[in-house]
Amino acid sequence: MLTRRPVLHALVGALVVVVGLCVVDSTVWLRRPFMGFWLGHNRIVAPIGLAEWTGFRADVPFGAELTDVDGQPVTDVAALVERIWDTRPGTPVRYGFATADGRVERTVSVMRFTLRDYLSLFGIWIVNGGLFLVLGFLVAYVKPGRPVSAAMLVFCVAWGLTMLLSLADFYSFHFRSLYAIAQAAA
Repeated sequence: MLTRRPVLHALVGALVVVVGLCVVDSTVWLRRPFMGFWLGHNRIVAPIGLAEWTGFRADVPFGAELTDVDGQPVTDVAALVERIWDTRPGTPVRYGFATADGRVERTVSVMRFTLRDYLSLFGIWIVNGGLFLVLGFLVAYVKPGRPVSAAMLVFCVAWGLTMLLSLADFYSFHFRSLYAIAQAAA
């Protein structure tokens, strides 16, 4: 049933819309100031980044929870991102984190998110996520009705969506429930 062509066409259409929105959402970062590290919707520092990022150089603790910025409590990541967008690159910002070893503070200069940053980080997710989706749908389309084709489709869609939905996971947080399902299936 899952690999029947009308079902595949509907799935492709839905995924084009969802993935397209995530890719467009991710471009909002281009040429804007940012913290020098990424936060998830739960204020946890994401364990990703580039060596030249100011957060990486300031030893921001991956996996720690951001508690405050310049002494003010933080509850909304999107509001913090927007605040940083209004901050000039090079401006030092003091961040407080809750870690397993207690509270730590780091001062991190705001930096600009460049096209190089985008391609180095998000480009990999776009290429790999897109390849997973194409491969899954290709197998299902060429060999419809076979259980192994359905298994391959589910596997590839789960991994492809995990990567591609991550593009919108640092500001807009669209499709959080779908991301959780894809990540659980992957």
